[in-house]
Amino acid sequence: MRPNGGARPGAGRKKKASTILKEQSIRENQGEAEKCLQFLISVRDGIHEPTNIRIAAADMLLDRIWGKPKQAVQHSGEMSCRMVLVHPK
Repeated sequence: MRPNGGARPGAGRKKKASTILKEQSIRENQGEAEKCLQFLISVRDGIHEPTNIRIAAADMLLDRIWGKPKQAVQHSGEMSCRMVLVHPK
């Protein structure tokens, strides 16, 4: 008798070809990404590099590590809100 429920091999939605190719590309290019990060680190830490280049490298590293900061949105104009109060009986 087979047990019911739980994960079973081959169950679930099959991956699309684009997802499979993307995952394969990530695995194959992992070394290149690490080389690029090491290059940015060496530029950031290079004492003979111009300051603006070092700052740009540090900024790129922060964007890669922490993600780019969210853009603030300012609203100009009226904001209206409708409030509905419900009184429990």
